[in-house]
Amino acid sequence: MNLNSVILFLCNSKRVENLSELVIFRMVFFIFCVVFSYSHVKAQVLTSNNIQATILSGTQVSVKGDVLITNGATIDNTGIIDISGNWTNNSSASVFGISKGTVILNGANQQINGAFPTTFFNLNLFNGIKTMNTDITTGGMVSSPSGSLNCNNAILDLNSHTAIIHNINPAGITASTGFILSEDADNSSKVWWEFVGQGLHTIPFGNSSGSHVPFSFLPLPSMSGGVFSDMVVSTYATNAANIPYPVLPETVTHMNGLAGIDNSNNTVDRFWHVSKNGSADCSFTYAPGENAAAGNANMRAQRWEKIGEGWELPTLGQSNPTAQSVFVPALVTNGTYTIAAQSSPLPVSLLYFEAKKTDFKSVICSWVTASETGNNYFEVERSRDGIYFSSIGIVAGAGNSSLQLTYTFTDLNPLKGISYYRLKQTDFNGAFQYSEWSVISFDALYTLAVYPNPSKGNFTIQLPYENSNSGAIIQITNASGMVVYREQVSSDLNTINLTNTEIANGIYTVTAIYSQEFHQIKINMIR
Repeated sequence: MNLNSVILFLCNSKRVENLSELVIFRMVFFIFCVVFSYSHVKAQVLTSNNIQATILSGTQVSVKGDVLITNGATIDNTGIIDISGNWTNNSSASVFGISKGTVILNGANQQINGAFPTTFFNLNLFNGIKTMNTDITTGGMVSSPSGSLNCNNAILDLNSHTAIIHNINPAGITASTGFILSEDADNSSKVWWEFVGQGLHTIPFGNSSGSHVPFSFLPLPSMSGGVFSDMVVSTYATNAANIPYPVLPETVTHMNGLAGIDNSNNTVDRFWHVSKNGSADCSFTYAPGENAAAGNANMRAQRWEKIGEGWELPTLGQSNPTAQSVFVPALVTNGTYTIAAQSSPLPVSLLYFEAKKTDFKSVICSWVTASETGNNYFEVERSRDGIYFSSIGIVAGAGNSSLQLTYTFTDLNPLKGISYYRLKQTDFNGAFQYSEWSVISFDALYTLAVYPNPSKGNFTIQLPYENSNSGAIIQITNASGMVVYREQVSSDLNTINLTNTEIANGIYTVTAIYSQEFHQIKINMIR
């Protein structure tokens, strides 16, 4: 059926049905104020060419074939459009305007096509696979989008396109047995949830084998008073060697562990790319068939560090709510993630560890655990150079606890200059693990410091003087005394940031040379 250059109003509970070759289109046309009544119209494709159609609330239009919207046609839909064929929008990106109706795709396998992306209010999917050949948006174009994408029992294949969710609430995406198929190695198949509101949001991803691999996140308030904004996620499965590696938007070049050897045997066969504005508690889920070959115990999420070209150590506080999921509290950093086994798992869920200078005489170290399993004791360690640490105090652990517990330790004799503090946790069977560092400075202007230390190639050198008369020469030498880096520093600088250095693994000496003196410190390079 072709409709050309008319204004079409559909009202009451009318239907368009295609029974083999016959479409029974029961409706009333209001054309140029002249009323025409049609009872039977034959069509294989419903084509709206420069039509302004209105579907009123309570009206359901069922099309047992394809729908083509073209040449500036619009649909003011507050009812239901039920389609068993393909949807093609060659009209405009605002074909539905601000209307709040529902489009149902209930055919076996259907295509979402068009020269323009379509913004739906409610998009309900039933049966088979719905393949996107263009971007889509759900939630509507209204000021407070409340429409949703409901996969029901269908599969939405993103097919290298983006599904944008305008509804800020968790109900913006729902599903029963259906899911969203991302599964593209270039991370081009994305779900973009805009202006995310409060509550636990779930993107119901699935894989090509039909297993569910949802990604969930709970936005957290910003410490600066800001609000969480967009969340963009893509994911795909790999083979047992974690191939293919991601190439976009970041290029992963290896799966090496800290020992410098391939760690794919201990890594889940899946990558994620996460991009967001703000911090969120996140849950990564993978399928049983994607388990690491060496086992599935104590799995932790790790991020690819693109400048240093290596995998960052897992952040603290991670846990495994289920056999195939990893919970990451307060995930802040965007990037490419995978999941690997933690060979020496920290038996304590440590929320944070920090050292704070109270005055010029003491440092208070504090930490909080969310839970403890077999925890014997904590040991506070301190270092002058970030390489060689010594114990300065022991605090008993709680053994086993499911409560949030707070601990403190006071260093009454802090070192002058830069000091590095860390926490060593030891359980009853002797297994132990370290926290991240916390750095404290006393009389910092008279001490040379480098951080982070160890470094993967990016680090900062803090000079002992500000505004010196002649500046300094910064020199880095290896264990054989060979100079691997040298730079004359301006007199008005007291920090130098070195990024993406090509210095090989090993212990190096950093020297700040002044006209009357020099200062030295060691740095450990690991890649």
